[in-house]
Amino acid sequence: MKNTAIAICVIGLILAIIITVLVITGEKTLQTGGDGQDQDAPMPERITVKNNEVVVEYSDGTRIKEYVPPEGKVEIVLGKKEVDAPAQTEPSPEVRELSSEFVSADSITAQAVPGVRIIRYTPEINIRTRGFTARPFVGAGYNGKFSPVLGVKLVYLGKIGLGVATTNREFGLAATYRLQGWLSIVHNLELAAVAGKQYAENSPGVFVGLATTF
Repeated sequence: MKNTAIAICVIGLILAIIITVLVITGEKTLQTGGDGQDQDAPMPERITVKNNEVVVEYSDGTRIKEYVPPEGKVEIVLGKKEVDAPAQTEPSPEVRELSSEFVSADSITAQAVPGVRIIRYTPEINIRTRGFTARPFVGAGYNGKFSPVLGVKLVYLGKIGLGVATTNREFGLAATYRLQGWLSIVHNLELAAVAGKQYAENSPGVFVGLATTF
């Protein structure tokens, strides 16, 4: 029992550290060339969201691909910025041609042009690939014999999920890994493993199988 209590405390400490990291670094902003960044940086020309992946193609030909789990999110914010249009400081070609017939062109200045404001919209792409959730999952696998599993995913880190689960023989902590990306036909299937304590005996129990989330 003492060893079991120590193991539970260690696991709890690890989960607390993971949660702290998630709170601090849960969201990521992809480069867009907007405010606060190099104005000469390439601008995004195409943003594609498909099969839980975000692909951003930039004007210089580079591409960024990010996987966003179903528990995450993709947010595209159009930042609005007003700038002054370039002022006309030289006489137009028509004025120069006409002035050459009467006086020196250097003595003619361009007519005052009213100030013009240009509105520019810069996309800011915010994605969340890790954080908290409460998604149930069910599946089946092997723990000495064929068994069902029922659990809840509480934390997601990309394709990896952490939570709690129970089978017909044991209960404990669960870890899942999303298979999407390995097989094109797989969209909502995950590897699942449960490590905990058996109901009938005071001994460890392990389960490995496949599961799907709701």
